[in-house]
Amino acid sequence: MRMKLRLAISGVCAVLLATAAAAEQIYRWVDEQGLVHYSDVPQDGAETVVVQPPATYSAPRPAATTSGSRQPVTDDEPDGYEGFTIVSPGAEETIWNTAGVIKVAVSPIPALLEGHSVNIYLNGQLIAGKSPTSLSAELTEVPRGEHTVTAEILDATGRVMMSAQPVTFFYRQTLIPNTTTPRIRPSPAVRPRPRALQQQPTLPARRPA
Repeated sequence: MRMKLRLAISGVCAVLLATAAAAEQIYRWVDEQGLVHYSDVPQDGAETVVVQPPATYSAPRPAATTSGSRQPVTDDEPDGYEGFTIVSPGAEETIWNTAGVIKVAVSPIPALLEGHSVNIYLNGQLIAGKSPTSLSAELTEVPRGEHTVTAEILDATGRVMMSAQPVTFFYRQTLIPNTTTPRIRPSPAVRPRPRALQQQPTLPARRPA
């Protein structure tokens, strides 16, 4: 019986404490039987118990994230892209001896949407002759040296939806030295011209004495 009473008192105290937490002030007293009572109503001989308000925590709102140079997609533009990268050639890649032929490939995430197109540029110049929806292009007659590839996705109106991070690569061509020694034909020998025979002067005949 005493145990049940204590449980009941504890339950009442918990309720009163919860109510008192909202009021931030309750009263406590002990009756003639030694039982402790709590109330938010003042009683004779009760002592005041100040209850601190419960601590609260508000989680911060997650910050908006951006991906590369992706433009924000508004409510009237639900079709966006999570990423767009140039997969070939690789960044800072050195390409050797391909007779000036370089293959460029890009990858949008998700796949290219209907009505959208891709432009690929080499050193700022649009690569002509490529299908608008093709994700690759073959460059020809690329000179030796450093080059930069860029690409962008356009919607049906020609507005840029997303641009890929530029990729710089290097093209090298091995020079084959000319080891053939030119054949020098000797000049014909110059023969000295024969000297002209000098004619002896003809002496006059001597008369007999």
